[in-house]
Amino acid sequence: MHDVEALIDAYLEGDHSFAFYYDLAEKKVVLDEDPAITGEPGIDWDDEESDERYMAVPKMDSFEAYKLRESFAESLDSEKAAEVFRLALRHKKPFRHFKDALYETELWDEWNAFEHSYAKKEIEKWLKAL
Repeated sequence: MHDVEALIDAYLEGDHSFAFYYDLAEKKVVLDEDPAITGEPGIDWDDEESDERYMAVPKMDSFEAYKLRESFAESLDSEKAAEVFRLALRHKKPFRHFKDALYETELWDEWNAFEHSYAKKEIEKWLKAL
């Protein structure tokens, strides 16, 4: 059974400097970073089987993340709240302003559920393509 929740977390990881891979043999997410950081040995890319065993977990790029935030704003029942998010996304730093809008509207739980649902669909499509 695939560890879908761990894959979702890796997919949504905001810091793109980390390299997440999915171990198809053990069906788990592996962070391939310096062992001094992770406390775990990294992937042995010299092993010929590693290329087929480990698949890079897809990442959400900034365009996709922006579009997802637009979709969230449009999904809201409250036109007033939707407008707060639309305005936030028009600023120079839209992600920072979007986060501020979440504090202002107290819609963190709704946003987290919306984002998680989207990520789950994307990860399930990715797993089917494997």
